[in-house]
Amino acid sequence: MDRQEGYNPDSDRGYGKVEVDVKAYDGRTFKAWVYSARNPAKEGRCSKRYLRVLVAGATEAGLDPTYGDALAQYPPTH
Repeated sequence: MDRQEGYNPDSDRGYGKVEVDVKAYDGRTFKAWVYSARNPAKEGRCSKRYLRVLVAGATEAGLDPTYGDALAQYPPTH
């Protein structure tokens, strides 16, 4: 996953990675990794292709449909 997301711990560009606590729909709490742009103003928005991947993943994972709908409305870079 790190390679897919362009994570490089020795770089100040691309994505950083942080461990967070998340709460599932059924109330369970667990640890998860979150990738976040290190410099969002410079890095810009997601591509159309990547947004489609995110929407498909949200749908496949059974997430609340409003989340996938919100992702689909996000303005892409191109």
